[in-house]
Amino acid sequence: MRTPSVGRHQEIARLRAAVLAAGSGAGRFVLVSGPAGIGKSWLTDRAAELAAEAGMRSTRGNAVDDVGMPPLWPWRRAARSLPELTAALNTVTEPGRGAAERQFRMFTEVADALTAAAAPTGLLLILEDLHWADPTSLALLGHVAAHTDRAQLLIVATAREPAGETLLAYEPDWLRLAHTQLISVGPLSEQDVRYWLECHGLRTDYAARVHARTDGNPLLVRLVIESDPAQSDDPLVAVPGFRRLVLTQLDRLSAEDVDILGAASMLGERIDVDVLTAVVTTVGDPPQRGTPGETSARTEHRGSPAEDGRGGARTVGRAAAC
Repeated sequence: MRTPSVGRHQEIARLRAAVLAAGSGAGRFVLVSGPAGIGKSWLTDRAAELAAEAGMRSTRGNAVDDVGMPPLWPWRRAARSLPELTAALNTVTEPGRGAAERQFRMFTEVADALTAAAAPTGLLLILEDLHWADPTSLALLGHVAAHTDRAQLLIVATAREPAGETLLAYEPDWLRLAHTQLISVGPLSEQDVRYWLECHGLRTDYAARVHARTDGNPLLVRLVIESDPAQSDDPLVAVPGFRRLVLTQLDRLSAEDVDILGAASMLGERIDVDVLTAVVTTVGDPPQRGTPGETSARTEHRGSPAEDGRGGARTVGRAAAC
């Protein structure tokens, strides 16, 4: 099922502007961030379509959640269709040079190779899932991004929120670049969900229920629509494999965070942090134990309605408790 362009018109407009700017020689670096399932990869696909319409070449690479991933893996994946990039990544320097100097030489060769490859029609480089990337890949991205402003090069990278410590060490330097744009992708509105249901000929009176249970997460909305929300009073119950999907997300959290989410899932739609704290805090708990406030800071994503205690964590916690 192809996902319709629902609730993403502003993001697409910004990507289109970045494509046009890069094509004219004013390169751009666009960082697309958001929680899992929010539609980051969908936006990179739209960026590739826009680039093709403008006559630009494109290539993409991605990091993977695998301890065996070698350094520079996202870049080497992107280099499959760019021989000049492969050559730059394999730059051999003179014997006797220090590690830092050798790395700088390789970084410079990569930046020069991409600038040359981008001429004369433009080049789109997509790097996905940078929350799993190795430090060398992130450092190389920063070096290349710093040199894109006068090239026909558009870099679109994706990363999950909240960012991990490794990514946070590099992200501020990227955002300080004048030609960097941050697209923080938030949840769909109830109106967006209603339009999506309408596009697939489904009853739009389920929009409020679907939106409430998915928190507007496009991945969950799509799964609900594919399974037909009319099959159950709870739209998520009818989704095959949904519980397994949720448990996979919980596996990435600490034991303390899982305990807090489990307690929160029992407190209803609106969560009072003081009540939640009383539930999860017991006499004799070690002082380093996570608190609801700390967990919220780790799990809350930009764009979620944090003021009433609701967000993606609520859906995850309640579904896991089912």
